[in-house]
Amino acid sequence: MPEPVSVFHASVESPQFFAVESGDALSAPLLRALFDYWHGLRGDRPMPLFTELDPLDIPRKALPHVFLIDVAGPNRFVVRLQGTEVVHQAGVDLTGRFIHEIEGAEGTQSRFENLLVDRQPYYCRVPLSWSRNDFKVYETVVCPLADGSGTEIRRIFTGVVFS
Repeated sequence: MPEPVSVFHASVESPQFFAVESGDALSAPLLRALFDYWHGLRGDRPMPLFTELDPLDIPRKALPHVFLIDVAGPNRFVVRLQGTEVVHQAGVDLTGRFIHEIEGAEGTQSRFENLLVDRQPYYCRVPLSWSRNDFKVYETVVCPLADGSGTEIRRIFTGVVFS
């Protein structure tokens, strides 16, 4: 496993967070499968086009763990799709909601804003603060998807597992 950019114990104050360059850096098999799918679409480009994402090609066991987020404007993110396992574990369906309007999602909002600048996939392990099931911790891999020109981030492809 490569050395993380910054490593902390998972807590509200300090999540575990690092940039992901290889699926080998991810210990959760579902997250590794989702990252490897994204990486395969990317090829030698900084990120794949959002139009290249095909739900039929996403590893079947991983699909219920997917979030798909639309970039709706500068620092505006809306949940386009939330996998059934994420809904079940979190106890809330956020489809159609703006991230900045969800109580407890300030950290997610901030990490998505940073993704627009850094343009690099990342992993984090954080407490579930945006749900009534806030006793849980989740791990996520977050990957950018480009617009048709390949230059701007249009969507965010995310996999989530709970512990």
